[in-house]
Amino acid sequence: MKKIIYLACTIIVFYFGINFLVFSAEDNESSDAISIISNDSSTAADAVIELSNDSMPAQVPELSPEERDRLLSDYYSRAFEAFRNGEYPYAALMFEKYLTLKTDNIKIYHYLSQIYLHLKQYSDAAVVLKRATELEPSSFSHWHQLGTAYMGAGFTNEAIHSFEKALEIRPDTETLFQLGLCYERINELQKARELYEYVVAIKPNHADAHFSIGLLDFRTQDFSSATERIDRALKLNPEHPLYLEYRDKVNAAINSSLKDNDTMPHENE
Repeated sequence: MKKIIYLACTIIVFYFGINFLVFSAEDNESSDAISIISNDSSTAADAVIELSNDSMPAQVPELSPEERDRLLSDYYSRAFEAFRNGEYPYAALMFEKYLTLKTDNIKIYHYLSQIYLHLKQYSDAAVVLKRATELEPSSFSHWHQLGTAYMGAGFTNEAIHSFEKALEIRPDTETLFQLGLCYERINELQKARELYEYVVAIKPNHADAHFSIGLLDFRTQDFSSATERIDRALKLNPEHPLYLEYRDKVNAAINSSLKDNDTMPHENE
């Protein structure tokens, strides 16, 4: 009986010992698996960092004076060749490249701004001309053209500032007229009218100023004054399509007003 009990105890101890070893082995394998995943993640992160560094643009090596001068000459020649051939976008590109190497050549800003204004790329022209005013803040031309660029791009308040800066440097009827258009655009009609009147007082043959006053009168339904002003503009420029169009509109408004008066009942009726 004792032998049977001893044998049973031995079998039980052996069984639990085997299970303990199996469970320990599984735990070790799980721990190793976690360690491998962790190491793989670290390696992947390192790879991403390396890839990011590799994808960053390398710094452009500093050019020698000789190489820089050669590139400047090449860009300048290419720009003017394209300009002569009417290839304005390519000419602008070459002038832009020129300015990446030499930022203080005021002539290049002038040429580039003229191209952008011609192409009606007013925002680009404004960027170039803003830099030109920083290089030559006392230039009437830079400020006037900057105002033109801002106006074309729809930045009316910036245009007003630029035209006013130009007028501080030199009085000019065309700049006064453009300033009047700016004030008209933001609906400051009295200020606009004063500027137009000032222009025709200085330069009586300024057709656009007469026409603009006529348009203001048309807006307020002062058809008699509108007709007089538009007729003055037409005498100075008889074939201007916009003058002719608005003269017809004023005449049509006058005729419509007369018809309305005829159809109204009179007091004696």
